[in-house]
Amino acid sequence: MTATLEDREGLLTVSEAAEYLNVSKVTIRRWTNNGTLACVRVGVRKERRFVESELRKLISGPGVDVDHATTTKAVGGMHCCVVCDEPEHEWEAIGDAIVDHLSGRSQVVFIGDAERMDRLGSELTRRGMDPESLAASGALRRLSIEASYLLSGDFSADRAIAFAESTILESYATGFDRLLFIGCVDWALTGQASQQAFLIKEVMAYEKGLNSILEKYPTTTILCPYVLSQVDSKTIVDAFWVHPKLLYQSQFKAGLYTGS
Repeated sequence: MTATLEDREGLLTVSEAAEYLNVSKVTIRRWTNNGTLACVRVGVRKERRFVESELRKLISGPGVDVDHATTTKAVGGMHCCVVCDEPEHEWEAIGDAIVDHLSGRSQVVFIGDAERMDRLGSELTRRGMDPESLAASGALRRLSIEASYLLSGDFSADRAIAFAESTILESYATGFDRLLFIGCVDWALTGQASQQAFLIKEVMAYEKGLNSILEKYPTTTILCPYVLSQVDSKTIVDAFWVHPKLLYQSQFKAGLYTGS
């Protein structure tokens, strides 16, 4: 899309475009990533800007699915491998999705270590949200690795899949319309080489199994962060094979999972 000088003087930010269309900033970014909404890139950081006429065109055109504009036909919900260069980049990749769900009638289930929990709390507070109030209302569930994936003492793909599905069912039964499930797997990437190889194999079987259960729960989104500085190339390639969607540097791409 090319904007004229007149257009550039009236370009809207992501926040302004989201308010104009009455959707979240996450949805705006998804629409630009998958070509539903045209944008221009400005400045050194290539930030998105929007021409009002393009927003009006979207309103007057065919309807789009707000919550799942970037999902594939392979699964009902969205299962996405989130690739981050460094640990500190993780929030940049998943933060908007967390805030988007917590701002609506949605639940966020966040599985991670103590450091991630601290970062989650700090970032939510920085954005004007109270993590403790959100937890008290049930909108935010924070689970340690020991209280989720390792609840039985060791990791099993089958048990982890069953845990994920029971978590989804519990969220729906509680009355939430959407669920964002974020599961971190760094714990599987440490320890002795023989044990690590087994855990990675089980994690990939778990990741693949999530695609099957998501066919039944179209309003569930599962994000799986992988930090490039902490995993080897084979693990990343394996992760690509079991995810229908990839997110890297704010760009959604098709994963390698084909349903087989």
